[in-house]
Amino acid sequence: MPSILKLRGSPALSPFRLDKLKARLSGVGFSRCTATFWHFVETSRELSADESVVLDQLLEYGPAADETAGKSGGKFAGK
Repeated sequence: MPSILKLRGSPALSPFRLDKLKARLSGVGFSRCTATFWHFVETSRELSADESVVLDQLLEYGPAADETAGKSGGKFAGK
């Protein structure tokens, strides 16, 4: 049965760009913001452990995502 993997990626903005965005948003009441890439992978079956490792390696790029940036982040599968 096909499923969609939702994989959290690296930060989408550099610290400089994020600080600039936060400064602009602070005027309208936002105190915190993040920008993160997400990857959606449709699979026709559940991936094997080896396939999951390869996929993780392919999607490893840029600086590591700040684990405190969002509580809804992480890897999970959905339908």
